[in-house]
Amino acid sequence: MRNPGRTSRPTPRPPGTITEEHRRNAAARTEEYVHAYRLAEIRRTRRLTQVQLAETMHVTQPRISGIEHGTLDAVQLSTLRNYVHALGAHLTITARVRLRTHHPGHQLRPSR
Repeated sequence: MRNPGRTSRPTPRPPGTITEEHRRNAAARTEEYVHAYRLAEIRRTRRLTQVQLAETMHVTQPRISGIEHGTLDAVQLSTLRNYVHALGAHLTITARVRLRTHHPGHQLRPSR
């Protein structure tokens, strides 16, 4: 639960102190928000309200809102699949794996 009067936004960092990890995390969050927005767009093109979709899925309207705003940290795969199926679509999951360049004499390890 959030603390009253406290925002969920991180404290701004002075220029030059943002690490590559911070950039990757920000990019991942942005991608999640874009995907969530696209789900809402699809729902609207199907002329469904959040309430109607929630009733079809047997969940609450706030749950649909959370999915569409990317505010749910851990949306279960089954919930996402049900959301997509309720829109008459099919869910496809793609895993992207990046490997570091292999240099002779070094052990090959996946990047994080």
